[in-house]
Amino acid sequence: SPPAARSRRSPAARPAPLVDDPGDDEDASPGRRIVLVLVALAVLVGLGVGGFLLFGGGDDDDAAPTVSAEDTTSVSGKGTATESVPTTATGSAPTSTPATGAVGAPAAFPTAGDPIPTNVMIFTRLRSDSTRQLWSVDVDKAVDDPTRVQRVNTGGGSTWDNLPAVSPDRRLIAYTTARPGTYSLVVAAWDGGFKELMVDGQPLTVANDARATWSPDGTRLAYVANRGGAEDLFVFDARTGTEAQLTDDDLSEGDPAWSPTSEQIVYAVTTPDTGRDLVIIEASGGPTVTLTSEPGDDSDPAWSPDGTQIAFARRAATESAFNELFVIAADGTGLRPLVASTFDTGSTERGDSDPSWSPDGTRIAFESARDQGIWLVAADGLTDPGPVTRLDGWVSVHPAWR
Repeated sequence: SPPAARSRRSPAARPAPLVDDPGDDEDASPGRRIVLVLVALAVLVGLGVGGFLLFGGGDDDDAAPTVSAEDTTSVSGKGTATESVPTTATGSAPTSTPATGAVGAPAAFPTAGDPIPTNVMIFTRLRSDSTRQLWSVDVDKAVDDPTRVQRVNTGGGSTWDNLPAVSPDRRLIAYTTARPGTYSLVVAAWDGGFKELMVDGQPLTVANDARATWSPDGTRLAYVANRGGAEDLFVFDARTGTEAQLTDDDLSEGDPAWSPTSEQIVYAVTTPDTGRDLVIIEASGGPTVTLTSEPGDDSDPAWSPDGTQIAFARRAATESAFNELFVIAADGTGLRPLVASTFDTGSTERGDSDPSWSPDGTRIAFESARDQGIWLVAADGLTDPGPVTRLDGWVSVHPAWR
C-alpha cells in the first residue's frame, strides 16, 4: 500500500532573481578580499555559525555539529573526501505531526520562465574558507574562455549552497543550503525566484550529503532525511503539499535518483553483507529490487535520459581501492567501465564520482580527484575524458546537467 503522507504548507513567495556574475572573489584585489572576509564573518556571527564540522559520509544531518579547530577541504573521491560544513548549537528535525489545511502547491516552487540551455550544466564550487556556491558552465566554450563559467546567484543569503539538481523542464534548480543546525531543501528558478520548501512552518530538512532528485513531471522531489531514526527516503509532492516516507528501516539510504521515464527511484543503501549497494523502489513505496550487490561501495547513481541505463561510482572492497565509474542497464545487466583504467592525467590523486548525463545522453560529466575538478567523457565509455573546469583555487563538484 502507498506510504502515509503528511501535510505540508507552501511557503510565501520570496523573489530573488538568479544573476549570472562572472566575478570571482578569489581573483579580487587584496582590499576587496579583506572586505569580503569581514562581511562573511559578520554574516556567520549573525547566523550563530561558530565553526565548521569535518565530515566524510554524512549521517549527522540531525545531530548538533561540533567545532573544528581548522578548515580542511579536499576531494579525492567519494569516501575519502573531507568537506567542511557549518556548525551550530542545535539541530532538531521537523515534527512528523500531520498538519491541517495543507495548500495544494504549485506555489511551493518559484515561478520560472526561460529554461537552462542544454549546453549549460550547474555545479558546486567550494574553497578553503568553506564557501559553497552554485555556478554554471557552458561546455561548448573553450576551457580558457573567461565567460565560460558564471556565478549563479541563488538569492537565499547563504554562503553554503550545494548539491544542485535540475528539473526536467530545466527551469528550476533544487539544492541544499545550510541553516543553523540543519540542512534545508530549497528551489530556485533559473531566471529569477527563490523559495524554501517548508514543513509545518519549518524548513524541510534533508541529509547533509545527498542531493534531491526530480520526478519526471517535475511536481515532486525525492531526498534523504532523518526524522528521528536512520536516514530514509522521502518524497515531497508540491501538488498536495505532503511528504511521503518510502523507506523505514535501520539501514542508511542515500543518493536517490528518479528515473526520467518511470516511477522508479534508484538509491544507495548500506547493507551488513556486501557494503553499499544500489536498489530500485517504486515512487509509491513497496518492495525493493537489488541492482548491484558486489562487495564494496556503490554510490551516486544517475539515469540516462531514456531511462535504460544507470551510471554510478564503485569503490572495490580493498584497502587501496578508489572510486571508479561504471554504467549498468536498468535491469542489472551489461555492467561496463566508463573511464579506462589506463587514463592518467599525471595527478597523484585518483577517484571519480557523481556522474551526470548530458540532456542528449551522449556524454557524462563527473567530479574527479584529478585536479579537483569536473570532467567530461563520452557515454559509450573508454575514451579519455576532458576537463570541464580549470584548476583555479576552487574545488568543483556535484555536476547537474540533465
